[in-house]
Amino acid sequence: MTAMRLNPTASRQKRMFAGAAWIALSRARYCDHGWVDHRWHELRQLLNKWDFIGVFDPETNTDEYDCMISPLLRRLAAGEDTDAIQQFLNDEPADHFGMSVDPDETNLVAEQLTTWWRASAG
Repeated sequence: MTAMRLNPTASRQKRMFAGAAWIALSRARYCDHGWVDHRWHELRQLLNKWDFIGVFDPETNTDEYDCMISPLLRRLAAGEDTDAIQQFLNDEPADHFGMSVDPDETNLVAEQLTTWWRASAG
């Protein structure tokens, strides 16, 4: 009998999404793990598109912003508004990456994320 190997990326994603994120997403629709995984990957794509550091490469560097996914999903699932999402997008790059971002840019991204979330949560 061959031992089944877990996908290390999927396992890591689930660990990053554990705890409070699952609690915040505990409403009936969000208990669909496939739906949640799909949202996780969509948000990853949106953050990579923003690429505020300028390091995204679809072949070699796709996980630079993964540390932001769970906190953003928690906030979006909790119904935080665009201003709160923008505040996170202003603070996290400074706190975690040691860099500042343009508030006009984070406002646009926050609007995109909240619009995306409302459409996907539909």
